[in-house]
Order: sequence, then C-alpha cells, then structure tokens
Amino acid sequence: MHSLLDIHGVAYALTEAQRAATMDVKMQESWQYANKVCRHTIWQTFSNELFDMYCSYKEAKIIWEALVTKSTAKDATEQKFVMGKY
Repeated sequence: MHSLLDIHGVAYALTEAQRAATMDVKMQESWQYANKVCRHTIWQTFSNELFDMYCSYKEAKIIWEALVTKSTAKDATEQKFVMGKY
C-alpha cells in the first residue's frame, strides 16, 4: 500500500503530521489532499469491522501507526510461540 501511495506522491502524509502553524496555505492544502487520499486508500482495504474501528481517525499517520503497531505485536507473538515450541 505504501508503494501505491508513493507512486501518487502522497505517502509523506503517513509519516508527517500536519503542522498548521508553520505551513503556508498552499502547503496546508497539499498536506490535506495527501492525507485524504491516504486515509481513503487505507480505508478501502479494510473489512467492515476494521473500517468501523478506524473511521473516526482524521489523520492517515495515526491510522498507519496503529496498523503497524498491531501487525508488529501480532508478528512478535507468533515468533515467540515458534521459538517456544522449538
């Protein structure tokens, strides 16, 4: 998904939070557009349960970080199980 967003030139919204105080109007509009594209692209891949959980988030960066944290924790748990079984 990150590659798709990078192709469209909006992947920076996944790593940068909006800095309203230091941005000029053109930069704010650019970030808002990138954030919107990222959010909607991420939401399109969700099942109904995940969509309901994450639809209230307003920044793509927060959604992305939550998904990374969730998948990392799941992967670490599986690795511990495999190592314990070994």
